[in-house]
This record gives sequence, C-alpha cells and structure tokens, in this order.
Amino acid sequence: MPSKVAIFARHYTRLFSDPRMAVLFDTEEDDANVSAQEHGRRLALFLLARWTGDDSYYRLGRGHPIGNLYRAHQRAKACPLRHGSLRGRGFTEDQRDSWLGHLYFSAEDCGAPEPFRNKLALHLASVIDFYAPWERAPPDQA
Repeated sequence: MPSKVAIFARHYTRLFSDPRMAVLFDTEEDDANVSAQEHGRRLALFLLARWTGDDSYYRLGRGHPIGNLYRAHQRAKACPLRHGSLRGRGFTEDQRDSWLGHLYFSAEDCGAPEPFRNKLALHLASVIDFYAPWERAPPDQA
C-alpha cells in the first residue's frame, strides 16, 4: 500500500498540470508557492490528523488545520488566475469533479488497490459538499 503522502503528492502534481485546477493556485502567495509534494504532504497530514489523531500535522507548526484549510480555500476562490466571473465565488462543479477524479487516479498511479481507491474517493465525495454551492463554469471555461 502506498503512503497517503505519496498519493496526495501525486494528486497535487495532477492538479497543477490541469488548467481547470491550476487557476486555483496563486503562486504569488507564499503559502501557495510550494511544490506539489509539499501541498500533498500538508493535505495528507491534515487528513491523517482528522481520521486517526496523528499529530504530524500539528508538528509542522502551521496552526490549526481547519483554519488553514479554510484560508487556503478562500485564497483559491479569490485567485486572480480564475475567470473574472468566478473570482471570489465558489468552486465549479467541474473543479469538484476534477478534484475527485484526480484523487482516484493518483491513488491508482501510486498502486493503491481498487477497494482502497473506492473507499477514499467515496468518503471524500461524501464530505466535499461542505464547499457547496457549486458554481457553473462560464461557457468559455467549460
């Protein structure tokens, strides 16, 4: 079984290479101007803290994970790389679906067994509506 950190590092590598998702990462922001591996490590450690009580995320010295996640997503929504009609608004349905799809295929790329990939994707799909309502992408961005 690959490490969760490896899966999420691959996930962010895929996100950074997807034009639909790359517009959410403003590298002018110091916190966002890190490698895909670092983004993946942060998210994996955050999820491990939530799911297992592991304290590795807290040892990063980055503060409370929920507050950090909230601020990161607010920055992503306001990212100047986003289409003007979406800047400052919610994520799009296409971005939601891409995020989940990239996660599933990242786990596959890392050799995770299908039952694990399915459980991981289903779990995250069940909680992703925390970020709803979803916006519709403008026709020139679909």
